[in-house]
Amino acid sequence: MFESLESSLIAVNILAQKLPGSIEPVMQAFSVLGVETFYFALVPIIYWFVSRRTAVGLLVILAVSAYLNSVFKWIFSRPRPFWISADVRGMAIENTYGIPSGHAQNAIAVWFVLAVSMSLLFPARKRLLFVIAGVVAFGISFSRIYLGMHFVQDVLLGWLIGGLILAGYIALEKRIDSILTNPLQHAALLVFPFLMIGVALLVRSFSPQPASYPLAGENYDPLHINQVIAVCGTLMGLIVGSYVQIPESKSIWWVRALGFVATLVGIGLISKGLSVVGAGGDLEQPMRFIRYALLVFWGFVLVPWSAKKLLS
Repeated sequence: MFESLESSLIAVNILAQKLPGSIEPVMQAFSVLGVETFYFALVPIIYWFVSRRTAVGLLVILAVSAYLNSVFKWIFSRPRPFWISADVRGMAIENTYGIPSGHAQNAIAVWFVLAVSMSLLFPARKRLLFVIAGVVAFGISFSRIYLGMHFVQDVLLGWLIGGLILAGYIALEKRIDSILTNPLQHAALLVFPFLMIGVALLVRSFSPQPASYPLAGENYDPLHINQVIAVCGTLMGLIVGSYVQIPESKSIWWVRALGFVATLVGIGLISKGLSVVGAGGDLEQPMRFIRYALLVFWGFVLVPWSAKKLLS
């Protein structure tokens, strides 16, 4: 079924790429709005200049979305358009399976939760905020079709999963707060990231051996577990960091600006410095877990705590 559907819908990718060449920079820009580096900048912006609660929620949504995306990719094990058709140009680098689209999935979950949160701060701009979220989410999603990274069905399934994540987060947000204030339940969360890794490894073990796609390029590695490890490290950093209760800061603008800059600098140094430790060896994945946990702990605990001390 998938093969026939992909053969019939690949014409959509070819048609999209026949649009004027001047649209390519716009599509590349929209695509950048869905990459990890962008989110590592967006979350600190939200933390320091909008709301810590919103930033934490955003990070939880991103982590859950990335985890589910990896698992579903292994379940479906379907190729990307440029892997199977020389008529489709691959204008980006991707080494994982295609369905569902992670960019489309995150676009729905992230940009609409931002619209929900911002509409509480600016109720008079609620309609405009949701229009902006819709335009950005559609632009990100369409860019992945234009760039040859995804079929239409990849994007549609990404939208569905992203919408379910968004609805689940909105429904469970207050429940999460109650868990974090219950010592036993909070302590039990420390096991959760390791349980997630175990489930992911089990699902991956049932995924078929990757087929050969010569057009996929030398980076082709659809069964790598890098994203799952990064997600679980991120959640561990959040769980451990939530033990340190730092009140919402209403500090003056220059402290917020300093905190934002310190967060980004720390993220860069930790990412670059620890990425070389254990690279290519047995310690690579454990160090990835530790690295992402430290990134979150730095941004959500150490820098805000230092800002509080600076003002005290």
